[in-house]
Amino acid sequence: MRMNYFGDSYDIVKQSMLRWLIEFGNWQVHPMFTHAVSPSDVRAFEAFLGVLVLTQKVLRKQSERRSYLSSSTFKTNIFYDPDTGLRMKSQRVRSTAHLYADELAAIVGERADSLTMVFDQSLPRGSEEKSLIAKMAMLRDDGMHCFAYQSHASFWVVGNDAKLVSRARTHLQRQSRLPSFRLLTV
Repeated sequence: MRMNYFGDSYDIVKQSMLRWLIEFGNWQVHPMFTHAVSPSDVRAFEAFLGVLVLTQKVLRKQSERRSYLSSSTFKTNIFYDPDTGLRMKSQRVRSTAHLYADELAAIVGERADSLTMVFDQSLPRGSEEKSLIAKMAMLRDDGMHCFAYQSHASFWVVGNDAKLVSRARTHLQRQSRLPSFRLLTV
């Protein structure tokens, strides 16, 4: 999340997704800040999204990512907001703009009865659906259940409990009135 983009159309979609999924319990956001943010900007972001921010800490290349991303002490649903999105393949040097699939698996594994949502705009133009389906297959191979909202501002909703994730998809579609082809599953 970059505060210089605060309030853009992506943020409106983030706000909508969180409101549509509030029935599944409280949500908190892990903004994955890559730059220092003032307390007043954090409060404005919280007020806009209608959820609490988990941390104001900045993710740096030298950050210990496991502890930075850890959510095991939070028994709520969590929305991770990386600058760019979800990257599937691990790298020796990890980008601060991404959340990685192995990190997501650890996060989801820490909170068995909760949902995790991830913003993802790291999709190649013209083949977004193909890329989402490929990522979905990899997430399922890692034992996660998920669906994706396919748009210029795509999102993942992921969890350990297949029934919970399925109910979330059905509820999201009913609340949002989105066409079903926008909510991908395999």
